Amino acid sequence: MLTNSILSKAVSNAKLKASLKWAIIVLLAFYIFYIPSMSYTSKLNYISYFVLPLLGICSIFYLYLYKEIRISKIIVPLTLFIIFCLFAFISTLFGVKQFSSLPRLFLVILSGFVFYFSFEIFDNKDRLLLFVSLSMLAFVFFYFSYSFIFNRERLFQWIVLKSEEPLTLLFFTRIGLSGGGGPNIISSYFGTCAVLLLYLSLFSKRHIFKWLLVPYFICVFAGITTGSRQFIIAIVLCSIVLYFISIRKKIVLCVVSAAIIITFLILFMTLDIFKLIRDPILDGLGLLENSRGDKSASLRLLMQIEALDIGGNRLFFGYGANGFEAVSGWGGYAHNTYANLYVSFGVFGLILYLVPIVLMVIELIKSKSKFSVLIVALMIYYVIIGFFIVWYKDKIFFIVYGLTLYFYSIRTKIEKEKTVEYYSVNI
Repeated sequence: MLTNSILSKAVSNAKLKASLKWAIIVLLAFYIFYIPSMSYTSKLNYISYFVLPLLGICSIFYLYLYKEIRISKIIVPLTLFIIFCLFAFISTLFGVKQFSSLPRLFLVILSGFVFYFSFEIFDNKDRLLLFVSLSMLAFVFFYFSYSFIFNRERLFQWIVLKSEEPLTLLFFTRIGLSGGGGPNIISSYFGTCAVLLLYLSLFSKRHIFKWLLVPYFICVFAGITTGSRQFIIAIVLCSIVLYFISIRKKIVLCVVSAAIIITFLILFMTLDIFKLIRDPILDGLGLLENSRGDKSASLRLLMQIEALDIGGNRLFFGYGANGFEAVSGWGGYAHNTYANLYVSFGVFGLILYLVPIVLMVIELIKSKSKFSVLIVALMIYYVIIGFFIVWYKDKIFFIVYGLTLYFYSIRTKIEKEKTVEYYSVNI
């Protein structure tokens, strides 16, 4: 009887563990997949207020029962996050007093820590990266499917009848959802997915993962169809960095690769055979003569210059949440992460927000974790697009934030257990 009772409890415990784990996986996959549709102007955003707390509760409960809640491993970024929240409240109290924006800001930062706890259920780090990549890739295919259905007649005219309509207008339709994410937001999602896929394809020792280059190029093409300037700049630079790090010990290959890239760029810009691909890209960047693309670059530059001027009036503490939107008269954000943070929370707030990210990246590099190259590549991507968009309150960035927290928390363990070549992925 005693043996049966023990076995029954063991089976029940195993079922609970499996149920919790699957609940976390489903909630996490759904949230990651649906992030681009949950802009702050969309009613779909309310989904995040239900899914995110549920994901956090399930993850913490699972870790409490079966693993370990490792708060101590992330105590520095967590402490700085709490200090930033207090500072943001005080800054808003003595500034523009737009307190309604604070819960949204705090919740999206908190989502990074929720991601960290949910990532803890994965015992294999590389499967975690693959899981996140595939969850994002599912949205990429949804994006194309919807675009083809929604714009099938115009796409037919563009392909068969050689319509001169810009390619970016044919694909990007805000995925047909009221208030869905704009092109810059969705392109950052595609860029994050592309960097993850490229990392796995280049650094994995399993040859089958080389096939991840196919969805990588699909993600790159998806980003191009949004017409986002910063996506093209950031993804090209990140891809080159990742590629050359992966072949860093092969000097001849590095030289040959550099020559091939330069030659291709020259041919791409000059030969008519590439016109069908080149012109839509240049049009999206506004570089074509009589370009029909977005010509807002100069306007955004003026906004950023004004942000620096406005921020100087309250240099250290800023105007509080939504400071630039409330004070500038533009009626929108500054299209620059650093300028927007500067106006909203001053120099102190800017430092408090960015320092934990910088510290975690530095610690990862110092530990020589094999995953540090991925985090560095992702941060390069977001540093670049930060000069074009505001990502510090963007749900998509906090997938990256959660991954950074996770690899930061296990950096010492990885170093001790490392049995493969530095910077290679052991899958």
